[in-house]
Formats: sequence, structure tokens, C-alpha cells
Amino acid sequence: MNTVSPAHSFTMIEMVVVIVIIAIVASVVLMRLPSQGGAESELKQWREYFRELAADYRRSAMMTRQQLDIRYDGSRHRWILPREDEEAPEIPKNMTIQIGTEEAPEEEVMVFSFFPDGHINGPTVVMELEKNRLELRPSPLTGALLIYLNTPEKAEEEVPEPLFGKDK
Repeated sequence: MNTVSPAHSFTMIEMVVVIVIIAIVASVVLMRLPSQGGAESELKQWREYFRELAADYRRSAMMTRQQLDIRYDGSRHRWILPREDEEAPEIPKNMTIQIGTEEAPEEEVMVFSFFPDGHINGPTVVMELEKNRLELRPSPLTGALLIYLNTPEKAEEEVPEPLFGKDK
């Protein structure tokens, strides 16, 4: 009968240790790889952020009967919100902001105004990151902030829900 001598075989514990080490190395390597669609994913997060922010500010302006303004500070590359207890997420350094037809200025400028009667005013804002674009277009007639996400592969149009009731 042919048997393998113990000097030439691996124990079960040695096999498990090797598999665990391979799994750890693989997970570290996978975590360091850039995630697919990183810029697109980042802009989708901004899309959701602005969708919720616009709905909240429109509702708040109507309820408090006060105008609320969202500003952009070009010198610090950040959004400035009117409520002191809120802070906007940090804008990635490689993201470009265009307000209206020009690059964002270096000083602080008003971007979107939400009025007590429910409408919104401001220029179109384009946030661009690695060939992916997010357009924020206020609609003074409907009071909505129309949001468009354009990636190299596709273009999506986001039409917001009406604030109160359904359109007939």
C-alpha cells in the first residue's frame, strides 16, 4: 500500500492558514483598485443631495415665508447654505463648477434663491467630474430644480415630483 509520508504532506491547519492569507491579500488589492464608475457614482450622490436639498428649501421658504439662498464660494470651492446648522458636503478638488455660461468665479456668489411663493430662481449650474456632468437647472415656472446627469455612456433626465399633489 502506498502512503504518503507525513514529511511531504500539509496539515489541514496549514491549508486553512494559506487560504486565509490569500483571501486577506485579495481583499486588500481589491479595496485599492479604483471603483468602476467613481465619477458617475460621485455625481449621483450630488444629484440625490441637491434633489433633497431643493425640496427641503422650497418647502421651508414657503412655510417660513422667507427667501433662502444657496451660495457658492469660489475661493474655498464649496457650497454655502443659509442655515447655520447645516454644512454642504465637500466638493472634490478635481470637480469643476460652471455657473451660467462661465467658470465659477473666485468670490462668493448667489446661485439658487427659493422664494416664499414656491418658485426658484438662479442660473444653470454644471458640476463636471471626469467627463461626467451634472446640470442643475432651476425652473422658475414650476418651482422645481431640474437635474440632468450626463455621462459618456448615457444621458438621464431627472424630472422632480411636484411638491404638493399630482399634475393633472
